[in-house]
Amino acid sequence: MCQFALRYFGRIICIAEHNVSSSYADIKNPQGLGHIRQGGLRYCLRTSFCDVDDFCEAVRDWSLEFQQLDRGPFSADLLLAGTDTTQIGRTRLSRQFEQHGATPDGMRTFGLLEANSTGVNWFRRDASKRDLMSFPSERSFEALSPPGFDVYTLAISEQALCRAAQELGLEAAMDRINATNQLFRGDDEAMRELRWMLRKLSQAFSQREPRFSGEWASLALNLLLPELLLKVIASAADHEIPTPPMRMRDRAVKRAIEFLTFHPTSIVSTQELCHAAGASSRTLEYAFHERFNVSPKAYMQAKRFNSVRQDLRAADPINSNVWEIAAEWDFWHMGQFARDYRSFFNELPSATLAKPAGRLSAVNSAS
Repeated sequence: MCQFALRYFGRIICIAEHNVSSSYADIKNPQGLGHIRQGGLRYCLRTSFCDVDDFCEAVRDWSLEFQQLDRGPFSADLLLAGTDTTQIGRTRLSRQFEQHGATPDGMRTFGLLEANSTGVNWFRRDASKRDLMSFPSERSFEALSPPGFDVYTLAISEQALCRAAQELGLEAAMDRINATNQLFRGDDEAMRELRWMLRKLSQAFSQREPRFSGEWASLALNLLLPELLLKVIASAADHEIPTPPMRMRDRAVKRAIEFLTFHPTSIVSTQELCHAAGASSRTLEYAFHERFNVSPKAYMQAKRFNSVRQDLRAADPINSNVWEIAAEWDFWHMGQFARDYRSFFNELPSATLAKPAGRLSAVNSAS
C-alpha cells in the first residue's frame, strides 16, 4: 500500500518542482487511496526570527527554554506543519544553545539532523546525521546544539503510530520505542528515505505549494512518514547507542549546574563552583569545555546574560529601566555591562527593553 502511495507522491513532488500542472490531473485521485484520512493541514508556520524568545513562543505545542552560550547575533528559520495526528518541523539556528523543554503532549517525538548539519549533544550522547533521536515519553528533553544546527522534528500521536505499526506488521519496531530517550542508527537506505521525505515536505510547505495543502499533505504526514519512521527503527535492531556511564567529570558538571540553579542571581566565583562540584579547577575547566565548549566562568556569564535578557524582554519599557533590572542580576557597572551585553547579543540592553514582546502575528498560518 505505502509503496503505491510513495510512487504517486514522488510523481506529485516532481510536478511541484517543475510546475508541470498539466500532468496533475491523472494522479489527483489515484485508485486505492480512498480510505486514507482526509482533512489536510491544520496549520503551517513558516518564518524567520532574530529573537530567541519569539522563536521559542512560536514553536507550536512545544515548551522551550533556550540559553545562548556563544557570542553573536541570533537568527533562526522555522517551519512547522501539522495535521490532527502528525507534526513535522524544521529548525535552523545560528548560535550555540543549551536546550531544555518538553515535546508535544500525547505524541511520540523524533529528531533527525539534516545531512549538512553539525552534530548535537543529546542527553549526554553525541548524535550525528546517522542517528534518529527518539524523545522520552515523559516529554522533557535536554540538548546542546552548536552553531549551524539544522534539524527535522517529527511528532506522531501514539495511537496513530501504534495503528501504523499494526497495519504494516512492524509491531516489533513499536515495542522498541520505550519510555527512555534513545538513539537509533538505522541502515543508510532507510535513513535516506526518511530524510528525503522530510526535506521534500519542508520545501513544499515553505514554498506554499497549494497541492500540498489538502489530501496529499494528509497522505504524506499521516501515512508515509509513520511507515518510513518505523522502518528506520526496525532496521536499527543491532545499532542502539546506549547512554554512556556517568563519569567523575559528568558528576562534577551536574553538581555545578545544580548549585547555579539554586543561586540564580548570585555572582559565584570559580573557586566556589569548584567546591560545590567537588572537583579541582583543572577538572572542572576540562569538564565544562568538553560538555559546553566554554569555560565555567564563561558559562556562568552566559547564564546571567540570558537571565537579564529574559527580564528585559518581559519588562514594561515605560515603567522599567535597564539599571534596575541589571542590578537584580548583580550587574553594577552599567558601562561595562552594556558593552559586554552588546558583545554577546549584538544589541544594547536598552534596545532589548524597547522591543515589543512577541511578534507572532508575522507567522503565516494555514488551518
